[in-house]
Amino acid sequence: MRIVLLLLLFFNIILANQRLIISKFENLKPYYYNHQIVHLKLKTITAESGVLDIEDDLNISTINTINEGDDYITDISFKLNGEFPKFYIKLTKDNQLLDEETIKVDSQLRHLYPPKNFCHVLANNLVVKDTILSVYDNNYNIIYFTILANNGNAEDFSLGYEDEKLYLISEMNNTAIYSYSAIVPKNKRRFNFLYFNLTNESYKDINFIAQLKDERVSTQTDIKPLDTSHLILRDIVGGALIILFLIIYVYRRRIIYLIFVLLITGYVLYINIPKADITLKEGTVVRLLPFKNSTTLFVASYPMKVKVLKEKDGWKKIDFKNQIGWVKDE
Repeated sequence: MRIVLLLLLFFNIILANQRLIISKFENLKPYYYNHQIVHLKLKTITAESGVLDIEDDLNISTINTINEGDDYITDISFKLNGEFPKFYIKLTKDNQLLDEETIKVDSQLRHLYPPKNFCHVLANNLVVKDTILSVYDNNYNIIYFTILANNGNAEDFSLGYEDEKLYLISEMNNTAIYSYSAIVPKNKRRFNFLYFNLTNESYKDINFIAQLKDERVSTQTDIKPLDTSHLILRDIVGGALIILFLIIYVYRRRIIYLIFVLLITGYVLYINIPKADITLKEGTVVRLLPFKNSTTLFVASYPMKVKVLKEKDGWKKIDFKNQIGWVKDE
């Protein structure tokens, strides 16, 4: 392939007396589907060393170029949305333009005509995990689950339910992980939808039954620490120790016992002082339970003032407009 490209470049230089670069897509497919994530590998051979710059006319691509001598390998990724972008390639040296060319994606654009329960995602693979169905009110529940999409437009995922929310958790090696939630009818237990599998070029069915689990019970218990039995017992033990050391101090008159009284008194006062309000930073993830992979309750879209209800193992239980959740200490 390199010999062919070099020969083409040689003839271009002879005929045009100015062509110094030639580019070719190495992995171009005959067709792509609209809304598909496209990954292209562009190889550029130059007859003179310089700086290669590549951009597209739609400004939609992620472009990464690696220099291998006088050859350049460029990885290009973009989501196809109605048309293929054109790529402008420029070779410069000492801020002087040596050569330039425009290259098009010579492939067919295909459109899908999906069935009703299509989730709008085209991917090599899509997996749903960590499904939770939680009570919302007397008529509705909330469905939560995690989506793992390989080489797919997971950001377009939708099932058409009320108040859908989709949050990006991570993205690595062309695999995106999103947290999804939506309000669904009370009697909804089975969930079924289709995504388009790019590997098999066919629709694949995702089908699961969500078990009702009201996580709000877990997050809302122990809201008032003074009402819980173990904290009451701790206060009683603290008070008893204070009285005991006071009595010992009265009889023995040793300052160490008075220090014990002051320390225990300070501790009891500290654990009973109501926690102050805090302000969440924009983008803070509020989770249903105090652990990293718990379902996302919401993400702060602006600085939010919330009430702290409890602290536990590096997490704070907070209340925002009667929504009880947990945030990681920062």
